Amino acid sequence: MLVQTVRISEIISSLKNDNYNVRRLGNYSGIKQGGPFNEPLGNPGATSVTFRHNSKKNITRAIRVPYGVIPGDETIQRLDKMSKFLRKREKGSNNFSLVPFEVIKSAVYIQDFEVPAIVMPWIEGKTLHELARNFARANNQKGLNLLIKGIEKLGKQFQLSAFDHGDISGGNIMIGEKGLLHIIDPDTLLHESITNPPLTELGHVSYAHPNRNPIQWESDLYRFPLEVIVVSLIALSIKPSLVKIFGDDDNSILFVQDDLIKPQESKLFNYLCNHNDDKLRERAIRLKSATIAKTLIDANKTIGPIYKGKNLPLNNIQTNLKLAHKTNNLSNFTPLNSQISSRRKGHKMKPNKIPAAMYGGNNNE
Repeated sequence: MLVQTVRISEIISSLKNDNYNVRRLGNYSGIKQGGPFNEPLGNPGATSVTFRHNSKKNITRAIRVPYGVIPGDETIQRLDKMSKFLRKREKGSNNFSLVPFEVIKSAVYIQDFEVPAIVMPWIEGKTLHELARNFARANNQKGLNLLIKGIEKLGKQFQLSAFDHGDISGGNIMIGEKGLLHIIDPDTLLHESITNPPLTELGHVSYAHPNRNPIQWESDLYRFPLEVIVVSLIALSIKPSLVKIFGDDDNSILFVQDDLIKPQESKLFNYLCNHNDDKLRERAIRLKSATIAKTLIDANKTIGPIYKGKNLPLNNIQTNLKLAHKTNNLSNFTPLNSQISSRRKGHKMKPNKIPAAMYGGNNNE
C-alpha cells in the first residue's frame, strides 16, 4: 500500500490557490489569515493542523487537516462511522462531552492525491492544561477542585457509554465559554461496535501508559490518562506551587514522559506518594503502581473504575447521551440499544460544567 505524506506548507499553499473542496470547506475569505504573508493561520497538533473558518452565516468551524502520513481508507471509514453515531438525533437527558464532526474524504488537493479533513464546531475557550496551570499560578484552589469534579464526571460518562478515546490529554479537552467540557480531538475516538480498527496514534507521551499496545486498540484507553489528569489536579489543588516545579506550558499539567517511563526515579511521584494528604498519597501510589504495570489491562485493574455503579438488570437498558456542545441539528444523540455495552448503564447526568466566572467566560445559555 502506497504511503502518502503531506507538509503543512503544502496544505496552506493549496488553500491559497483554491485547490480544495470549496463547497464543503467554505470560501477562502472565511479562513482566518495573518502573518507576514497574510496566509491561512494553522494551529498544528501532533498529526493535524487546524484552521478557523467563519462562514457568511456567522457559523464558526474548525477545519482539521492531517499532515505527515495521510490516513488510510480504514481510518477514514472509522471516523465516518463515528461521525454518524454522534449525529443520531434522539431525545435524551444525559450529557456527554463529545463534539460532533463531519468527515470530508476529498478536502484538500495536493498534486495528484487528495487529503481528507474533519470539520467541527469551533469551541471558544481554554484547554484544560492551560486553565489548570493558570488556576495554580493564581492559587485558585476552588477552580482546581471544580476541574477535578468535571474530569471525574467525564470519566464516568465514558465508563457508562459505548465510546472510548485513545488520546486523552490536557490539550484535547476544552473548557468552553459556557463552562462545558468538550473533547475536541476525534481522531482516536472509537465506538465499541467498530472492531479491530487500524491504530494510528499512541496518545500523548505525558498522559498515555508507557506499555500501551503499539499495534492494536485496547479497551478503556481513556482511563489511564484521565487518572494522570486527576492526580495532577488534586496535587495542584493541595499545593498550587507545584506548577512552578513540574510540568510545562506545552501539554503537561505536572507529569512528563520521564515520570511515566521511569516512575521509580521520578521526583514528582516520590513527592506525591509520600505526601501527608491521605487522598493524594493513596491515589498517587495507585497511579504509580499502574504506571509500572506491564500492560494497560493490568494498569486499569490497578487504578480501578472511576465510577462504581449499582448492578442493574441487563434487560431494557438504554443509554441516552446529550452532546455538551449545542449546535443546530446536532443537539443530542443516542447509540442504538444493540450498540451499548452490557457493562455500561445509562444514568441521568447534569451538564459537565465549570462556572465560567472562574476564568472570565460566560455561563449564560
